[in-house]
Amino acid sequence: MKINRLASTLVAVSACTGTALSWPFHHRIHSAARSQNLGVAGHGDKHGVSQPGANALLPVAASHRDIEAVRSSLTAGADINAADARGMTPLMLAAKEGDAKIVKLLLRNHANTTLRDARGWTALKWAKKTHNYESAIMIALAASQQ
Repeated sequence: MKINRLASTLVAVSACTGTALSWPFHHRIHSAARSQNLGVAGHGDKHGVSQPGANALLPVAASHRDIEAVRSSLTAGADINAADARGMTPLMLAAKEGDAKIVKLLLRNHANTTLRDARGWTALKWAKKTHNYESAIMIALAASQQ
């Protein structure tokens, strides 16, 4: 049931932003939703998408390197600094996955670079750990300005 609600929210996000969800991403979302037990609740906002739905989509999209879904969830009002059960923010997930384009998008939208996950690691630490040096440089520059 939760997966169906998440899928419905993804379709709504796609419709309100005019972006199409690719079949591979649609499949990855279902897999991620099953593994993370994500659900969507609440009533739609002015975009026709529930904010909890956008909040559920953002970390999944960041960890699956889908920049269009990240944009869609931000447009729908997702909390850019919301942490998952492990304390990881979308910025940390993008840095961990090595996606400099998503890191740049999140930083442009004022993602907090100083937050720490359950391990005590920041997005900068994740970028360095995964040899994502382009992201590490962007995160370090943004951190110096926060």
